[in-house]
Amino acid sequence: MKPKLFLHSALSLVILLITGCEKIFIQEDPGSSPPEVFRVFWEEFDRHYSFFELKGINWDSVFTATNQRITPQTSETELFVELDNIVQFLEDGHVDIFTLLGVSSYDFEANSPPNSKENAISYLTSFQVVANNILYGDIANTNLGYISIESFAALGFDQIDAIMSNFHDKDGMVIDVRSNGGGNDARSEDVASRFTDQTRHYRRIKHRTGPEHGDFGDWIDDHISPAGQPFLKPTVVLTNKGCFSATEAFLLAMITLPHVTVVGDTTGGGSGNPVPRTLPNGWTMRLSNWIQVPPSEVSYEGIGLFPDVPVWITEQDAENGVDTILEKAIEILE
Repeated sequence: MKPKLFLHSALSLVILLITGCEKIFIQEDPGSSPPEVFRVFWEEFDRHYSFFELKGINWDSVFTATNQRITPQTSETELFVELDNIVQFLEDGHVDIFTLLGVSSYDFEANSPPNSKENAISYLTSFQVVANNILYGDIANTNLGYISIESFAALGFDQIDAIMSNFHDKDGMVIDVRSNGGGNDARSEDVASRFTDQTRHYRRIKHRTGPEHGDFGDWIDDHISPAGQPFLKPTVVLTNKGCFSATEAFLLAMITLPHVTVVGDTTGGGSGNPVPRTLPNGWTMRLSNWIQVPPSEVSYEGIGLFPDVPVWITEQDAENGVDTILEKAIEILE
């Protein structure tokens, strides 16, 4: 997916970009040469990026191929396109460049089936929305509850126990995280902790720590523990290619639970964690700095997490208001 270019009146213009829960300020410096910007860009990745070895990337070759095309006469737009080409080559949804010309990022959801939850609301008899982020209600003609979470970067999680209190007499639950691009791991753990009756090991993470591409710190083990009044009845989690980052961490936690089934499509495959960096001309960027895996240590970066029951929604069903994924979840729970 190519970046969109936007005209601006002055290089000194300051803009604010919101990316998940981060705020990135950009103040461009027209005095920085394109070769210097590219050198710093390449070195930041060389020192901090976490997936060179896993993806088999020859980063020196990337430098050689690109550096010969960047000169002091390279325009701002040409430099942006060169860096965007590298972003697309890395195929990492946690890698972005933010500029006054536009934003460069990898569209991990491109060319995937629709599989959205746009028709799910028609299956509910009633619903409520919390903080414009969490929708919950009752599924019609069943004794099943439904919770949809749009983002783990937004608000509403301080009310999770109040939301869950509506479902303790239900026979089962559907948790819909389709197209949830992630956010804050602490919030995804908060939700998962409402579905477990014991402390469970759900993931391992390690950070890139040294100058060599294989230099990492020790593995860190993360767990979820019971919180609130846990819901231990049959539960189905709905997924699609738009599930990414902290949402995949949520799934790593949920799949450790014996009463949980995952239904839908394979997730986006974003196991990194972005750290921000600033380039000499004021452009900012993010790059993955850790590796996250399930306890088995099998990486899903660029691959995704597979559902227990794969289901896809056809374009015709979507047009007709049919949510095949949700219907399969209801069938399983009933």
